[in-house]
Amino acid sequence: MQRLRHFLFSPPSTTLLRHSFSSFLLAIIPSLALATIVYVAIGLIGGDNRHANIPATSTNGLEFFVVVVFSPAVESLLLALTLAILSIPIKNRPGAAMAAALIWGVLHGLTAPIWFFGTVWSFFIFSAAYLTWRKHSFKSAFIATALPHALVNLTSFLFQAFVTNRIG
Repeated sequence: MQRLRHFLFSPPSTTLLRHSFSSFLLAIIPSLALATIVYVAIGLIGGDNRHANIPATSTNGLEFFVVVVFSPAVESLLLALTLAILSIPIKNRPGAAMAAALIWGVLHGLTAPIWFFGTVWSFFIFSAAYLTWRKHSFKSAFIATALPHALVNLTSFLFQAFVTNRIG
């Protein structure tokens, strides 16, 4: 746990690209596990999983651009603003990252409830990356946030495309 905290909130000891790829892995694996556990648990207790499912979307080129390029860029800018506001009352970076993650989890959960669970951990990682790299520059912080976010969205997009066989 100490290694994770060090990676997330200590000055980076690696390149921005390596840190971004590591952040992607730290975001996607637990997020998928958490969403899967909740989805299975809903089914096991007799809940209706239809309301937890991802809404049907197309997987065409425009959708790809929106999901993999546009949304991570815009959401990273909005996350930066969220963290700037949260950092006023919340002085420690882990606390600000947790608060931002909960806000973004709720916002994504409004689209599909399961998205809360798939998003909250990822946005904690994105927030930590932003706060860590912000000490270097806004540009570095933006890349450290947007790149792993884009990779997470790419993974989700490809998963949805292959599972539903709706490519094109």
